[in-house]
Amino acid sequence: MIPTIAGLARRAHFTLQVPRLGRHLHLALLASVALAGGLRPASAAEPAFPQGPISIIVPFAAGGSLDATARVLGKKVNELLGQPVVIVNRPGAGSAVGARAAATSKPDGYTLFIASGSAFGFVHLLVRNHEFSLKDYAPVAGLGIYTSLFAVSDKIPAKTLPELVALANSRPGGLSVCSTGANGINHLQLEMFRFAFQKNHPGQKLNITHIPYNGVAPALTAIKAGDVDACVLPYSSLVKQMDGAGLRVIAVQRPTRLPLLPNAGTTGEQGYPELDGNEQLVTISAPAGTPAPVLQRLEGAFRDAMNDPAIMKSLNDLEVQPTFVGSAEARKWLEGDVKKLSAVIRDAVVGSSTSGIPASAFAAGLRISSRVLVVHPVNPPSLIPLVELVPSPETGGIALDLARELMLACGQSPITVRREIDGFVLNRLQAVLLREAWALVKDGIASVEDIDKTVRDGLGWRWSFMGPFETIDLNAVGGVADYARRLGPLYQGIGASRNHSDAWDDALIAEVEAQRRAVLPKEKLRDRSHWRDLQLMAFARHARGAQK
Repeated sequence: MIPTIAGLARRAHFTLQVPRLGRHLHLALLASVALAGGLRPASAAEPAFPQGPISIIVPFAAGGSLDATARVLGKKVNELLGQPVVIVNRPGAGSAVGARAAATSKPDGYTLFIASGSAFGFVHLLVRNHEFSLKDYAPVAGLGIYTSLFAVSDKIPAKTLPELVALANSRPGGLSVCSTGANGINHLQLEMFRFAFQKNHPGQKLNITHIPYNGVAPALTAIKAGDVDACVLPYSSLVKQMDGAGLRVIAVQRPTRLPLLPNAGTTGEQGYPELDGNEQLVTISAPAGTPAPVLQRLEGAFRDAMNDPAIMKSLNDLEVQPTFVGSAEARKWLEGDVKKLSAVIRDAVVGSSTSGIPASAFAAGLRISSRVLVVHPVNPPSLIPLVELVPSPETGGIALDLARELMLACGQSPITVRREIDGFVLNRLQAVLLREAWALVKDGIASVEDIDKTVRDGLGWRWSFMGPFETIDLNAVGGVADYARRLGPLYQGIGASRNHSDAWDDALIAEVEAQRRAVLPKEKLRDRSHWRDLQLMAFARHARGAQK
């Protein structure tokens, strides 16, 4: 039986260690003093809520729109309830760290969780070894609606989603589309777009590559600079950028157009009505099991806060559409969000193979083959941690990201292949090295020993573990002749299948530069260079010690 990602993760016993929030120590001390003095409570009834500070967990770093929304509402709820409201930022794992902290807190109403439906989707569908889901929360109220937009760089001529699709599928390398992070809501919305396209165009593939950035600011910088072609980002982040400086909105994910962007059509108008429901309701929730009177008190406080004109104006200034809904309707909205996300985030079926079986062949006949990928462990992780993730033609980006997370957690170093190729990635790298090594020997330029020594002692510190001919010896009991007879055609075929020249033309150089800058900005090069030099110095010290 082929294990699912979730199943593999459970076997590996992955957990997120998040400390529980503290209880109200001053109340415990008062109770202890009363008991020590032989005093009895005046009444057996529970004390009126609240009697101490209330914490609101925000699953993202301070400074974002959700954090600002929590602070605006928290200040007003403080006034209404007469107790401090403290904002606690618990970022990490696409909101899963904060979600877990909230779900495992004491269900007394003193710990609340502010999030959109996507956070509950992450908890239910993405978190490794999750012991909780939407049922472990008690929604208090819905507070506002966030809308996401599709935007393109000014360097991209597309003005609509169909034009963006046509352009992506007309270019050999497709188009790059960025978001605020892997497995975040904007990434999920991009995957929903891919899912809708493939549903409407069976057998066709949307030729776009997801580029995750760590937040809105670097994503905006990248698209304005033209480092990526398009983006899916929140309206609250983009609306202030609508000054013609580098980007253009082409679609809004809501049923009606936005007044501030009248020329940007809705996703439904452009052939993707299923994306119109991608608006996110911001909700406030408590841990499941919180007493009903406490939930009602909290719901009333947030309702009163939302009725304040000053609060309405503050939320509008944050580009949040103020929308109060009660606890029952908030739960229905969240359940719908989780259902929508589950259509995109399916358990990835992972096959472990060292035989070079193509992913599409492995997937043939499987019920959910559109989510299949094959994992090629090149060697045991203790020897070489490299593992290759090879998607089938229709594998979704979420499945790839889930598999990458699992491999990283297992101590492996995953490399994702964008499409099926002859041989593994490592085979192709070896083919280049072997081709040059054989040529050097054939031309009498270097001996076998010199080549092995050069790779082992020179490149070895930064790339390989052993020389190309040493690799042959270790992998072929029958010696070089046996290895060449069995695997020579594979390497020769890989070399012959490359139908482009080896010249580094300007377009290729520009593509490599763009990809490097996407993950390694120029301002980080100095730190990276320093880190590399320290590593090489450490390797050198180790080598000198080994020679003594």
